[in-house]
Amino acid sequence: SLAQARGLSVELLTRTPADLAGPPVPVSRVICHLSGDLAGRLAQVAWLGEYLQTRGDSLPVTLLTREPMPWLYGTLLHLTGRTQSLQAVWTLDARSPLTDIVDLLWGTTPTTAHRLKGRESYTLASGLTRRELMVVRAVLAGERIQDMAQRTGLSVSVLYAQRHHGLRKLGAGTGIR
Repeated sequence: SLAQARGLSVELLTRTPADLAGPPVPVSRVICHLSGDLAGRLAQVAWLGEYLQTRGDSLPVTLLTREPMPWLYGTLLHLTGRTQSLQAVWTLDARSPLTDIVDLLWGTTPTTAHRLKGRESYTLASGLTRRELMVVRAVLAGERIQDMAQRTGLSVSVLYAQRHHGLRKLGAGTGIR
């Protein structure tokens, strides 16, 4: 690939968190395409949060997205627990010209990329908390709140509240059961 020709190791984040176990592979840049439906994007964000938490604070990460996700910074902050993990995270419109993608593979950040921004206070972060993310992902996968309560030992009212807050933060309606 282009990156290997320049001596870079680019990680296209498509693996599951289980694949991230074991010794870290030397990587100089991570590219993650946040695509698909809401459930798919939330799964990718969960993987990215775990990746950032296990692989270090200064690794350059570029997120390819097609739409703004105002909850993204706060959610990643809640998942990683530290702002340092997000200082090298950039977003790039997935519909950018091919030259921008080539720049990424050559190890440079395109001029059209933007640094991921948000509130740097963990307590004020407007993204989904770890538990809200878990509940919303389970609901989107079709799990019923009552079944989730039995599985997790949490009360139904707590799970309904977390679903409500998570969907509100995502800008989704509450019509999801």
